[in-house]
Amino acid sequence: MRKSFSGVAPIRPGYTSEIRLTYPAAFFNAEELETGRIVAHVRNALGGPLAFTLDSDQDSIEREENALVLLMPADGTSKLGGGIAVWDFVRVSESGGKRPVPGRWIWPVHSTVTRNLGEAEGEGSDVVGGSAVSTATFEFPSADAQVDFTVAVVPGPQGKSFLIGADAPEDTLGRDGDVYINWQSGDLYEKTFGAWGDPLGNFYGGALAAAQSAADDAQATAGDRQAVADDRTAVTALKTAIDAMMPAIDTVANRDAEIATVANRDAQIATVAERDAEIVTVADIAVQIQTVAERDAEIAALAAIEAAIVTAAENADDIATVAANIDAVNDAAGALTIIQTAMLQMATAYADSQTRFIDAHAFE
Repeated sequence: MRKSFSGVAPIRPGYTSEIRLTYPAAFFNAEELETGRIVAHVRNALGGPLAFTLDSDQDSIEREENALVLLMPADGTSKLGGGIAVWDFVRVSESGGKRPVPGRWIWPVHSTVTRNLGEAEGEGSDVVGGSAVSTATFEFPSADAQVDFTVAVVPGPQGKSFLIGADAPEDTLGRDGDVYINWQSGDLYEKTFGAWGDPLGNFYGGALAAAQSAADDAQATAGDRQAVADDRTAVTALKTAIDAMMPAIDTVANRDAEIATVANRDAQIATVAERDAEIVTVADIAVQIQTVAERDAEIAALAAIEAAIVTAAENADDIATVAANIDAVNDAAGALTIIQTAMLQMATAYADSQTRFIDAHAFE
């Protein structure tokens, strides 16, 4: 992120220079700039040789409310030459720990400066050559960071400072003759009799509204792009999480399939058990049928016996008759036996007589 401050007074080589940097309160507090030792190395180019050092322990860096005030000595600024001055800050804690403060400042430096030879070196006030105002830049390491500075000051000789801020100036700021610009609105002020009064005019004119509209459009577009990027990041993170969960999901699915198979087997076992119960029931019924059949046979036999008894009872008289007939038959049989015996005896006698007859006529 880069933020520019237009219209600042450049540093004059060989002259003392005071620069007041007012930070947002949240930034100032987060970086603990109110406490500890603050050190800055000032160079005349990025990566250039060290020109001089500013150090809060040596009173060349002072603190105000949410602000760092840099007091650049004349012998230090004389080493800057023309072009730019570059610096950043390091905070040193009470325990000696060193931590860079985010951000780097790039400040314009007069290309030529002629001193008033009648005054002591480093205290001259006449400036010849170079531009009277220029642009200072603050570079922040994160492109997404938003650090809105309320004011950046490069005081010149008394009554010649050019101040820049984000709001209307407070009367406690600056000295009579100083000029102040509200960089957000473009309003220009001049301090007289200890007060800033009403704006003298507008630095931007009608260009501010157009620039603001373009900035709003650009910010909306950037916001949309950021939202899309955030959505893509979220989708990527979600996909990564899902991919990481897939083995567990597959395992759960396999276990669910196994559980379903066991459930099916349990259902089949239950069906077999039900069929076994039905078979037992059928066997019981068969036994009962067999018992009934046996009982029916017994009943039929009893019925036949009963019928025979009835028939015998009904024929009781006939039985007696039959018994008498049997006796008569037996008597007749006895008589037949006697007759048969007599006949056999007669046949035997006949046979004997026949034999004797044959023997008597054998030699005739």
